[in-house]
Amino acid sequence: PRSETWSDPSISGGGYGQGQLTHAIGLLLRLVPGLQPQRVAAFTSGPGATVELHDALVVRFEDDVIASIGGRSLPPGSFGDEHQLVIRVTGRDGQVVLDMGERRVMRAKGDGLVTAELTDDDVLWSFERVTDRLVDLVLGRTTANPSPADLGARVVEILDGMYRSAASGEISTVSRG
Repeated sequence: PRSETWSDPSISGGGYGQGQLTHAIGLLLRLVPGLQPQRVAAFTSGPGATVELHDALVVRFEDDVIASIGGRSLPPGSFGDEHQLVIRVTGRDGQVVLDMGERRVMRAKGDGLVTAELTDDDVLWSFERVTDRLVDLVLGRTTANPSPADLGARVVEILDGMYRSAASGEISTVSRG
């Protein structure tokens, strides 16, 4: 895509949130399947940019589950082009943490800690990989759709709440579309 795709708010509506955080929110929703987001509190910034480049948000789901996501845009080559993203989900039964910088996913419950290491492929950003998956689905090479429409709708609900919260400085209620 041309650079204005990511940098012109009249085209994109936002920066990191629209370009990358959508994927992290989708992953978050896979970590808490079936739970409905209720409220979002967020801070964003974009020093010297016309769109936000750095986003931090907290989502309260039903059943008092709380999730936090922090992500940022960085110049090419930063951190070896590895995602700098952390997702933390905490509920009454335990906690799940995905830390791309530390290359691990952890689950802590009363029965102990389980850790899974992430591979080099897991942490490297790849626009081609995402595009290839979509093309494979469209061409019928696979029927596995890791991004179904209902997941996309829920991502947009949280993203909308994030942008409203960041603009107002208030906690936003998530609207079910």
